[in-house]
Amino acid sequence: MDIDNILVETKESKKYFQVELIEDKFLLKFINMHELDLYHFHLSYFLNENCKKLDNDWILDFSNITFIDSTGLSILISTQKILDAKSKILFIQNCKTEVKRFFDETHSANLFKFI
Repeated sequence: MDIDNILVETKESKKYFQVELIEDKFLLKFINMHELDLYHFHLSYFLNENCKKLDNDWILDFSNITFIDSTGLSILISTQKILDAKSKILFIQNCKTEVKRFFDETHSANLFKFI
């Protein structure tokens, strides 16, 4: 399946992330992006529109993410709510210790599946 023809794209999406379809899950890899914050709010539109349109689980690869703030967390929570309504899951993989600490300190780690 050519995912370029099914994803809702933004002008920023190809600059900041790459998406692959692996089995029945979309894997989003962050490229040229190390912080999940207000500056990268365009991710919210990309994820929300694609999660509404497509009926798949999503995996976010946090290998390159070194910082997240409350805006980044709100992006993930809004995405998770859309997926919950469809009985789908938002997975977070390769989360660095300092980023995982943010989830723990904000008591939000239980909202997501870390793999």
